Amino acid sequence: MTSTYFVAYDFAGFFSPAAAFPTAPSVKAGEGVPLKFSLNGNQGLDVVAAAASAPCGSADQSAGDGTLTYNSANDRYTYLMSSAKAWAGTCRDLVLTLRDGTSHRARFTFTR
Repeated sequence: MTSTYFVAYDFAGFFSPAAAFPTAPSVKAGEGVPLKFSLNGNQGLDVVAAAASAPCGSADQSAGDGTLTYNSANDRYTYLMSSAKAWAGTCRDLVLTLRDGTSHRARFTFTR
């Protein structure tokens, strides 16, 4: 007998400054946007497979750029995602795809 199963990280959502999707908190365009999350323990610094951004509601994603850190004291990862000054006055979805194949979306409005 063969069994198939899927193992996923224990992702419970993003912490502030992100909010429950589709709420779109404001952040300053051109500055890094901290996407904070927990995977219920330190799973290493290779948990992010890809980052992307898209205009809100669009499937047209562009590759994102950023850096990942882990804080063991509060069991939180922070992916500091780059944003562009040109995003001022727009709404964008920031998407992290983890190595387990799951994608997680946070929505932000960008100010000048």
